[in-house]
Amino acid sequence: MRIGDIFMKIKKILTFQKADEKSFYIKADMSFNVNAFKNRVWYRGKAVELQQLYEQLPNRTLKFWGSTSTKGLEVRRAHTGLPAKIVDTLVNIIVGDLTSMEIDNNEEVNLLWEDIEEENKFKNIITKAVKDVLVVGDGAFKLSLDSELSDKPIIEFYGGDRIEVVYSRGRLNGIKFYTPYEHKGLTYTLEEYYQKGQITYKLFRDEKEVSLSMLEETADLQDVVIKGAENTIFATYLKVYDSEEYLGRGQSIFDGKDDNFDGLDEIWSQWLEAIRKNRPKTYIPDNLIPRNAENGQLLRVNPFDNQFITIDSDLRENAQNRVVTEQTDIKVDTYETSYNTAIDLCLQGIISPSTLGIDLKRKDNAEAQREKEKTTLYTRNKIIEALRPALEEFIIKTMDLYYLSDGHTAPQLDVNITFGEYATPSFDTVLETLSNPNAPLSIEAKVEELWGDTKDDDWKAEEVIRLKEEMGIVSMDIPSLADEVNYEGEELQ
Repeated sequence: MRIGDIFMKIKKILTFQKADEKSFYIKADMSFNVNAFKNRVWYRGKAVELQQLYEQLPNRTLKFWGSTSTKGLEVRRAHTGLPAKIVDTLVNIIVGDLTSMEIDNNEEVNLLWEDIEEENKFKNIITKAVKDVLVVGDGAFKLSLDSELSDKPIIEFYGGDRIEVVYSRGRLNGIKFYTPYEHKGLTYTLEEYYQKGQITYKLFRDEKEVSLSMLEETADLQDVVIKGAENTIFATYLKVYDSEEYLGRGQSIFDGKDDNFDGLDEIWSQWLEAIRKNRPKTYIPDNLIPRNAENGQLLRVNPFDNQFITIDSDLRENAQNRVVTEQTDIKVDTYETSYNTAIDLCLQGIISPSTLGIDLKRKDNAEAQREKEKTTLYTRNKIIEALRPALEEFIIKTMDLYYLSDGHTAPQLDVNITFGEYATPSFDTVLETLSNPNAPLSIEAKVEELWGDTKDDDWKAEEVIRLKEEMGIVSMDIPSLADEVNYEGEELQ
């Protein structure tokens, strides 16, 4: 065989055939707004609402909340309330650590902002914003002016299920806010479209646009063009996580966790059912049943003091009629292991069990507990990373709108928002560590690390001088030859 033939055979053997292109079709089971509604029901935490919701969702039969019990064998369905506790705890950690919102180097503007902040109860709005973003996935702050209510900008926050985000080439181009109204048994929806330098209003009834004059609340609304702010949208979009399912929108911390919450509720409900079925049962022969002293009739069963089951008297020879109480053992270890595993899956990647006061191990020391807080710390940092720039941008827009509405040009502002520390060692522990003379930090760095934002710069500077004096470190100016010799232009000899 020739070498060329051998080469051709080897080439045929090593030739790879390309895989056929295939198409796969996956139908999404719910829209963004339906998913947001589902997450809100989980947050509300009412068992009746969860059961009603899952009875209407597709593929519900495999879910605990969507399953139907056999008639006569109904079980109690209980909800642990864990989703709401997760969100509320994270919100308290974030907003509780919000120490200051200041506009640097402008005391006059700072005082004005404090008035706006107090009038709008801005911290309460931030609490609602963080809660909505975690539950629904995203949302937006909105600015408006209403001279009948206030001479200052009015701040509102809309959850993601009441907004629509408009993009142009991947960049935010506008935000639509939707407000429902009920009038004469009909539902109307007001659309406020915030774009760069302008705001437009539309009113809809059953997705059909109608005149704004149809409602008293919207009759006076007119499209607005804001001069001097052609590149500013007087609304700020907020999200923490990006959704892979709904592109351009945010992702709720409940997304991907609802099956785990469903499983946890199933385990807890089974545990309660086992406890209910394994109550002590007392069997009493009928000749030993308590009787009424006046008429000799058998006493009726009372669930609190004399609940029992009547059995026939034993008439056999040498038989003993006696009261028998029975109660089977509950496999507590099995239920507890399943319950702890389900909780771990629910909290995984979101928050540490110890943050919620859940001690699954019961043997961890303080250091181990702080290590567990790292998951909470990562989530907290992620939320703050999204919240801080959004708030700074929104405060600047608020001040811009105030000055523009008053006919003035807004000054250039620099907003500084600070958050406190979380899960840090105690003051005594930090003090003991920094007091070590071998700690590789200067005195200035130790004072800054110890006191942080709790003391102002002047106090910390005085503290550094005092500590240096106690340590025998004295700062003094070293005179130079030029200071000792007074000469005017001549060279030194």
